Amino acid sequence: MRVATWNVRHGRPRRGFTSNRRLASAVADLHVDVLAVQEVERRVIRSWFADQPELISVAADADTFHFAPARRHLLLTGEDGVALCVRGEIDRGRVLDLPRETAAQRRVAIVAGIKAGDDEATVVATHLHNDASVAILQLGALLEAITDEPRPRLLLGDLNLRSEDIAELLGSAGFALVDAAATQPAWAPVQRIDHVAVDGLVADRSSVPAVEVSDHRPVLVEVRPASSPSP
Repeated sequence: MRVATWNVRHGRPRRGFTSNRRLASAVADLHVDVLAVQEVERRVIRSWFADQPELISVAADADTFHFAPARRHLLLTGEDGVALCVRGEIDRGRVLDLPRETAAQRRVAIVAGIKAGDDEATVVATHLHNDASVAILQLGALLEAITDEPRPRLLLGDLNLRSEDIAELLGSAGFALVDAAATQPAWAPVQRIDHVAVDGLVADRSSVPAVEVSDHRPVLVEVRPASSPSP
């Protein structure tokens, strides 16, 4: 199963305006079964009032998607948040409201059971706060909230934390952090705050392709059940 997480920054390139066409093309080039995206918008003027979760789902050739808004009435007209797109089925879906300081932006997580081909998993898609202390609090609360979710499990998202900040916390919750190259900023990456973590799955390979939009690069990972032989 090929999975990815990508903070798409509403399809905005390094310079210039949002391009939904370039965003859709970049998503199609990923060829993924499961895609978690962050900073996607609906009915916002800067992204041309597009329904980006639906646009991305179509570009990914997904059978279904789930969008969870974090901020409503964004720039008066719309909302933004996170989305999960699957070439297959989504069930057991729920949205978690993550803890935050009073003035901090609201952050959410999607928790869903998915089936993609013969593979089934619990997928968690999220975007944590850009204040590291708040992000750590949110990650801890999220891991506690999904303790009883069925395995295998996938955690996908822009966690706004470095690998060394989260590996121990994830490990104590049963997750292994997948190693990958730097993702941010997209035009000259020096750090990785975008992550894939697995529980009951094995990651065979990862890649971080260059993209024409966003200030993050996506993280792509090939995963398989821990009991399956390597390809």
